[in-house]
Amino acid sequence: MKVDVESYGPSRRDFYDLRSELIEDSKKFDEVSLRRLPYHQLHLTCIGNAGDAACSPELVQQEKARRRERFIAMEEEEFKACERYLRTEEIYDDVVFAISSKLAVRWGDLNDRQKAWAKLNCLHNHIDNPHPRMGEVILLLRKCSTTSLPTDVCLHYMSKLRGLMSVYPGKLGDEFFRSQIEDIRDNVRDFLPDEERIICDKEQVADFQCTSDCFRVFV
Repeated sequence: MKVDVESYGPSRRDFYDLRSELIEDSKKFDEVSLRRLPYHQLHLTCIGNAGDAACSPELVQQEKARRRERFIAMEEEEFKACERYLRTEEIYDDVVFAISSKLAVRWGDLNDRQKAWAKLNCLHNHIDNPHPRMGEVILLLRKCSTTSLPTDVCLHYMSKLRGLMSVYPGKLGDEFFRSQIEDIRDNVRDFLPDEERIICDKEQVADFQCTSDCFRVFV
């Protein structure tokens, strides 16, 4: 299959040559000039390398998104036919990441018991500043106790988490704390239906926010 991909043709320019011309003409990179650069040099136009010709990061993001968009919308066969081109233009990884992010579940799509599991898994992965996340888990378990998980199970683990919060950090070692969180996390997982468990086990949530790489969508 031959796919008509975007061609830069004779207008394609090297960043440093185009930058020199723009500075000489007292101009900055704009939508038109950005389209003349190879994808892998776009980021240079909004940092120190661009000098007086520097544009805004937002403009660069818009141009990158514009170039990725047509490939994100392709069928699998079409996309495979473009792989060589994408790798040559050094855009392949960004496109795959964008596709993965688009397909990944979002935080708002998870129900409360899935969110409780996710927060517990996040706690198990990294234990920096644990109290805010532990508090969030307790609130989620409280909701689940009347909707989607056995009440006695939720109350038991809410009490256990409060107890852990009162002694960690300080009186408990890191590994023991993590083992206690792991126990709660795995027990919550046992109550998830198979279809919910499959989503959680992928450990990819497009908009999950934490201080580490939990649920990050990787290429």
